[in-house]
Amino acid sequence: MRAGLRLLMERDGARQFYALKGELEAALREVEAGEFEEFDPVAYEPGLESR
Repeated sequence: MRAGLRLLMERDGARQFYALKGELEAALREVEAGEFEEFDPVAYEPGLESR
């Protein structure tokens, strides 16, 4: 994750990093307020159940 963020900052500047940071902070506020749905990885990718 850190390497990916570093690459974004080097390649495209801090603009994309701060946009991502804002999205993650908004998502965190939603989760903390209880506004989320449980993630079901099998529904997302059905092939996982046979692994």
